[in-house]
Amino acid sequence: MLYVKFITGCLATTLLLGGCTKETEQKGADPVTPDADNSRREVLMTLKNKLSVKPVTSKAASATAGTKAETPIATAAENAISTLDVYVFGAKTENGDYTFQERFAYRADPKDKLPKGATELQLNTTGADGKETTGLLKLKKGLFVKLYCIANDTTLVDPADGKTVKPADFTPITFAEGEDGNPKLATEGVPQESVFTTWHTRLFTATAKGDTLATPLAMAGAYTTPIDLTSFDNSARVQLGFKLTRLAARFDIDGQWTARFGFLPHTRIRRPAQSQTRPAYHLPGARFLWRECK
Repeated sequence: MLYVKFITGCLATTLLLGGCTKETEQKGADPVTPDADNSRREVLMTLKNKLSVKPVTSKAASATAGTKAETPIATAAENAISTLDVYVFGAKTENGDYTFQERFAYRADPKDKLPKGATELQLNTTGADGKETTGLLKLKKGLFVKLYCIANDTTLVDPADGKTVKPADFTPITFAEGEDGNPKLATEGVPQESVFTTWHTRLFTATAKGDTLATPLAMAGAYTTPIDLTSFDNSARVQLGFKLTRLAARFDIDGQWTARFGFLPHTRIRRPAQSQTRPAYHLPGARFLWRECK
């Protein structure tokens, strides 16, 4: 069995699929971490994927690994998180124009520098089998916010001009003290949410020999249900969760099927198990695709 991975090259569609899980306020058992800065509120972000996070590991998950009869669709290398960037967008009203507010970044390699202006983010796996990963964000109060996440890919491209987006292209929202003594939005950030969602990760060039997919695979997700952080009197921790989706799709190539019928240039490609409700696809010249993507 051979494996071919195809890059989708589309970021906006994946990002906009988020925001469908419930947001709650945490009370009772898990108190808010004391923080002298009352202008921020804790938001516990849960990624509902079984991810391989460094340097935190789950002993219980390691002990039970390999006990299932079925082979996992995604390997640990494919699910690894080497980088994670969380982009926060804010607006004065729930249905207002959201602009860039702040950025959080996780880097598995301590030698990797964080992007300029980003706040360090720590990730931890939870549960005996490590099926979820959490990250604690301390977000500025005063606005409604949305979250966009990109994992294992730190390059964004603006399709308007084909140029790579740089940290300097992000200007955060600024706040000024209001009449009541609480921070108020002074200037909007750059870019706008509507512009950000048109950007995509770097696309592969078929003619470049070294331009191939490699693990860990790029993933993206979003929480687009507005989170209400407008109250300065409320310090209860907010909990929210969503899934990351890989930006590359894996297909299984069954070469034996073609050899049996003598159609060597014609290969049957099957989707992973969870998508087998759709018919198989027959692509001529699949051997060429494998040669380019292996």
